[in-house]
Formats: sequence, C-alpha cells, structure tokens
Amino acid sequence: EIKNEIRVEWSDCDALGIVYYPHFYRWFDTCTHTLMRRQGMDQRQVQDMFGSLGYGLVDTQATFLAPARYFDKLSIISGITQWSRSTFRVEHEVLRGDTKICSGHELRCWFLPDDTRESGIRAGEIPEAFKAAFS
Repeated sequence: EIKNEIRVEWSDCDALGIVYYPHFYRWFDTCTHTLMRRQGMDQRQVQDMFGSLGYGLVDTQATFLAPARYFDKLSIISGITQWSRSTFRVEHEVLRGDTKICSGHELRCWFLPDDTRESGIRAGEIPEAFKAAFS
C-alpha cells in the first residue's frame, strides 16, 4: 500500500471549478505505476525480468462522493487487494483531509507476447516472484 499526495491545479478543473473526472483515472494510473516502481516492478523491469509486455488495464471504475476543487490537497491510498491467475486488482481511495471523496479500482492483466494472435498479445500467468514483491 502506498500514499500519494496530489495538489489540484487549475488545469485539473472544469468550467464548474471542480476536478474533471478523467483526472481521477489519470491519478489512479500514476499511483499504480508508483506502487510498481517502489517494489522494483515498473513496466521496463517486468519486461526485462519476465519477458512480459506488462500489466495492462482491462477494467476501471470510480465512485465520486464529493467534489475536489482547485488547490485542494488530496491523498490517494493505493494497494493491490486481489490476485487471480492472470489479473490483479488495485484499489484507490482519495481523501481530502479525513473526508473520502472518491474510491475506485483498476483491474490489471498480465500480458505476454503472442505472435499467433492478430493482437500480438495474450493474458499470461502472473509469476510468483512478481506477486511476492507485494506481500
């Protein structure tokens, strides 16, 4: 689990002066990649260590409970909460002080190259060494 601090900038806001919702998804993605880097498992390291294409996003969702506004200081707490054979779930909780303003998740899939498929990729089994980095 990690905690990231975000300061809402003017460019994050819409015409109503509140954070435009896609920015939460960008912050979720940034927090996931920060979590991976802190455990020595960023995309390049995963490619080198495991021959994987990385951990792509296959599903995401957010629930917005209160608005965030220009210059708010937000804390985003992120952690992996669930593993399956080829996917893992990252949960995110966004707080302004002690107030939860948003929660969400990402479902990430372990992708391997596959020249037999038109897409060039397939889901693969997540290596135990990758999972162990987060236990």
